[in-house]
Amino acid sequence: MKSNELRIDNFLRKETEIGRVKMLTEKGFQVDDSNGYTLGNSLWVNFEPIQLTEEWLIKLGFECKDNVNGGYIKPINYPHQKEFLYCSKRGVVALWNEPENKEFIIMNNCDNVHKLQNLYYALTGSELSLSST
Repeated sequence: MKSNELRIDNFLRKETEIGRVKMLTEKGFQVDDSNGYTLGNSLWVNFEPIQLTEEWLIKLGFECKDNVNGGYIKPINYPHQKEFLYCSKRGVVALWNEPENKEFIIMNNCDNVHKLQNLYYALTGSELSLSST
């Protein structure tokens, strides 16, 4: 995994532990656990991306929209309209505007949590973080 694929606060996995990127350099990155303790530096620890699953979509505040196709949505509020970020179980991500025209604009295919976090930040300027539920 390369540091140029990541942003501060992206979630990554080290074996069974989950951490967040807290420092990025050209040569690597550092990941801390939820208590602020360092899980390691990418120069000597092998961190892996977290597979995007239904469990992670729910943790990130997405709600089930379509049980048949496994679609999950999260509101994105723009000044003059309300849109949703739609994500399928297979990782297809789209912008969706249901009330007006029910059209999808396919954005990306995200198979990992950090890719979805990066896309969400690019669209909203806000972090996609764990929900409190």
